[in-house]
Amino acid sequence: MEFYVTYRPPNGYISQAIDFSQDAGEDMDRVNTDTRDTDTLLAGSQNDYHTQPQHGTTSTAASTPPNSSDHSDLTAVFCDATQVLDVPSPHTEGRNQLKGTLLQQRYLLEDQIGRGGMCDIYRARDLLLEQNGIKDNHIAVKLLQPHLQDHPQARHLLIAEARKSQQLSHPNIIRVFSFGHEALEGRDSACTFLVMEWLDGETLDLVIKRSRPRGLNYEGAMQILRQIAAALDYASSQGVVHADLKPSNVMLTRDGHIKVLDFGVAGSDPLHQDIYAVPDNDATEPVQGYTPAYASPQLLAGNKPTHRDDIYSFCCIAYELLTSKHPFQRQPADKAQQQKLRADAPAALSSKRWAQLKQGLAFEERKRPAQLLTLLNLMEQPAAWPRLAGWSAALVVLLTAAGMGYQQYQGYQQRLQQLDTQLADSHRYDYLQGATPTALLDALAQAPADQQALVTGILQQQRARVLDYFEGEVESQLQQQQSGYPDYYSVTRTVEEGLKVFPDSARLHTLLDTLQQSWRGSTQALDEQLNAMLEQGKYQTKADFDNLLTQFSGLKRLNHDYQPLPSEKASATYQQVMQEALSKTVDEDQLNRLRKIGETFFAGMPVAEQSVEQVDEVQQAQQTMDAYKTARKQGQKLPFPYAAAAIVYQEKTAALASQISAAADPEALTEAENALASYGQGLPSDFEPLVTLTHQLAQAYRDLAKQLINADQLREAQKAMAEADLVEKGLQAR
Repeated sequence: MEFYVTYRPPNGYISQAIDFSQDAGEDMDRVNTDTRDTDTLLAGSQNDYHTQPQHGTTSTAASTPPNSSDHSDLTAVFCDATQVLDVPSPHTEGRNQLKGTLLQQRYLLEDQIGRGGMCDIYRARDLLLEQNGIKDNHIAVKLLQPHLQDHPQARHLLIAEARKSQQLSHPNIIRVFSFGHEALEGRDSACTFLVMEWLDGETLDLVIKRSRPRGLNYEGAMQILRQIAAALDYASSQGVVHADLKPSNVMLTRDGHIKVLDFGVAGSDPLHQDIYAVPDNDATEPVQGYTPAYASPQLLAGNKPTHRDDIYSFCCIAYELLTSKHPFQRQPADKAQQQKLRADAPAALSSKRWAQLKQGLAFEERKRPAQLLTLLNLMEQPAAWPRLAGWSAALVVLLTAAGMGYQQYQGYQQRLQQLDTQLADSHRYDYLQGATPTALLDALAQAPADQQALVTGILQQQRARVLDYFEGEVESQLQQQQSGYPDYYSVTRTVEEGLKVFPDSARLHTLLDTLQQSWRGSTQALDEQLNAMLEQGKYQTKADFDNLLTQFSGLKRLNHDYQPLPSEKASATYQQVMQEALSKTVDEDQLNRLRKIGETFFAGMPVAEQSVEQVDEVQQAQQTMDAYKTARKQGQKLPFPYAAAAIVYQEKTAALASQISAAADPEALTEAENALASYGQGLPSDFEPLVTLTHQLAQAYRDLAKQLINADQLREAQKAMAEADLVEKGLQAR
């Protein structure tokens, strides 16, 4: 199957046909690219890519530039090396089966643009964006093919891809917006899908093919490699190893940006193969989920993927970009190691830079660099700067032999030193021009005074790229949240570091204002939530208490200077809850929780100070009574702690007094009398609450006697009067 590929260099459109049905290695050796200068490959927005089915003969005439508003002539490659191919499948009824389908009442499928081993890719419109006047509303939708919709493992892998990809938020990693599982009208099975950003561009395998036979120049390759490295470094910081990095998993968009694909199923265990992809043109069939030509010997041996495996794959891609050839003749690394194959030095690299790249291609894992960005920075350093000291020494001999005077020689020596300095500055300039933003910023921090202007000037030249770096760092840090909120202190420091470099940057000032507004808004939202919990008294049970303190800890992490300012209602609620707790039987755990609430949220307020004093008094009284009872059990004679007992027995005293007051008949009074007897056990007869309750009960019997006399129930009245006397005599007899 042939596809018509059009590339627009500055001097017009040049077309060629590429047959994707052949083996990639043979194809790369066979296809002779156009005569354009490959150094223009990364000319930015001047380059357009156009892919459309080619039926019949191949045209080499210049074509009409694509309409930027019409996405039908631009086909992207999305995840899992799903090529834009009309690949027949025994399970497929035909293309565009779901054209016109509306998913989630939002995503309208327009046209099928690709098919993999398990998934179909559709171009779609986001109607929600369209309805809100946003013209750039195209997205890509990846769906399981109909015959796999009921396959649990397939659904699991697609959803796992979405979830994993959503965790990786980076400018150089394809974005996955959402995923879902939805029943479709008129179809037997539901539809599992994920929604991705729409990319206009092509994968690096096509870039490499067109760069034959020389490959890209050094700077052109480095512009691509810097972005790939940034994506891999970010993924590594999130604990994610790609494990299947290859040219078809990296896309160069129309505007020169790199997007790394297929992070979602990297290293997936279930099927051990790239189940979404058509047979890949990069190499032979995948082995255990990895593409052999780009997999390290350790991956091919079945070892658990590590970031050093990604470094090996990255260096294979770097070598191909610089030479248009695979470093080991497209042989798997284990076979290349057995055959003792060695990669030739790329013409575009100095010996020093080649030495760094060669380390990344080492078959032994321990010989590869530990950090990808370290390797890249070393590759970007200039070769040893040629000094002219040797020339100077030789000149001394020649001038002396020629009888030249010392002053003449000294003039030549000064000129040579000037040339030496100029040459060194030229090398520094070349290095810094192609350095990563981090390398530029490091150079600015370490540059001596006489080099500050040079570095600052280059930073201004690279302003957009460095600003993109700072914004990417901010976006990455915002994704790293604790307790549901980002570390605004760290994010703000990043923006402030950017403002030190570009104090006049409106982008950074706007970003800082937005961050500070978000910070204040988040703090206010949590504060309101916290105050609502205080107003409702949601801290009386241990679970509510722990939840409240967790919320407070999160707020303190969000804003180190936060101080709670509870409302009047919250203060009143706390006072009421405290009084209720103090009026009941002492519950040490509850009182300790309430003390902590007072000290944390109501510190310095009268309600808290008074409540804490009351808690201290109650707890001290309880300890005194416990010590007294223990001593009595041990046979010790101690004076009765009247004051402490009055506090400890406060709730029982109040309850018994209410029971006596409510007793309106002989039976009720008898129950109250029994309760008083139980209350008085172990208490001295002169304990004031006991005396008061005894007199209250005796008076209640007398009041009942009066009522009985008025009712002419004299015998019952006499019994009540007698019981009153017995109650009081019982107290005296204690």
